[in-house]
Amino acid sequence: MLARSASPAPSPLSTGTGRITGQLHTDELPDRTLYKACGNRRESVCPDCAWVYQGDAYQVVCRGLTGGKGIPASVARHPVVFATFTAPPFGPVHHRHVARHTCRTRQRCDCRPAPCHARSNARACPHGQPVACFARHAADDPRLGQPLCLDCYDHAHQVVWNHFFGELWRRTKQAAERHVGATCRRRGIPKVGIVTASGKVRSVPPVRVSHGKVAEMQRRGAVHFHVLLRLDGVDPDDPDALVPPPAGITVDDLKAAVHAAARQITVTTPPHPDQPQGWLVTWGEQVDVRRINTVGGELTDGKVAAYLAKYATKATEATGHSSTRLTTATIDDYADPGGDHVARLIDACWHLGRPTHTDVTGGAATGDHCQASLDTKPNAYTGLRR
Repeated sequence: MLARSASPAPSPLSTGTGRITGQLHTDELPDRTLYKACGNRRESVCPDCAWVYQGDAYQVVCRGLTGGKGIPASVARHPVVFATFTAPPFGPVHHRHVARHTCRTRQRCDCRPAPCHARSNARACPHGQPVACFARHAADDPRLGQPLCLDCYDHAHQVVWNHFFGELWRRTKQAAERHVGATCRRRGIPKVGIVTASGKVRSVPPVRVSHGKVAEMQRRGAVHFHVLLRLDGVDPDDPDALVPPPAGITVDDLKAAVHAAARQITVTTPPHPDQPQGWLVTWGEQVDVRRINTVGGELTDGKVAAYLAKYATKATEATGHSSTRLTTATIDDYADPGGDHVARLIDACWHLGRPTHTDVTGGAATGDHCQASLDTKPNAYTGLRR
């Protein structure tokens, strides 16, 4: 096999004939093979390609925070918050909680955690399992993320939440923008008139929210959502320009808007044979919104960019499951309605993903199914966008 090197790109002094300038036989290469990067961004699959992707993601986020590479440096003065959204509880799970960290780094945390589920009136659940756990779990304890009672845990609701959390986020961002727009009206900041493609003038709020997001899979198999939100203004002469928001709108207003949207927004899924009224999809109670680059604050643009870039290369490894797309030929190897936590999640999404006209009363259904919502694809990452 011959590997040919093409001519360099034509220059003003070159005719660009495309003639072969040299050749190389694969027998002269290591292992007699011409290697090519796989391009997979999952760290568990290819650490080298994931490292490259992680660096690219870091640069994209940093440019959206500090400017550069076509982004004006003035974005560094825009209000920015870093928000973490969690899924609601679908049943009690073993967890590790440290009230106050004293360790140097969270990656090697050796702090003493609080008891898992300490209850003085510990009674058994309807299935005979204890509802208390007094263990102080280590960071590598395999019980972390596992339900205290597998039969009490609502596996079906969790996989439905994982499927619809994207729509929940879309509505949450819209609500946050409306909240900031309402704040502008209350403070007398007028709307901005922009010219549409049809030539008409449309009045829009003087602020808009750009975001960068990444999804992290928790040990319990639910999605943990991290998002960076930046508040921008609107230039009537150039609607695509990145300009600061009006002086009367601050980072505290953006923070309040995110909290308000997270409390108010819910999604009710379409009816399903297993749940005719649909499932309610909401955020969990733990919604953390922090300002970055504040004086004396622990969050800086570099730390946030590194955090998002790291999780952009993660998938479902935390759950212990990392199979490829499941089919009727392989589903029985992973799904089990009476198995462990992950096996029940896979069975739930396989069962719920059946064609809606199929009546299945239990176990793994047959026929055409959607992919398990315990998805093993890499996290979808987007840079700061409107």
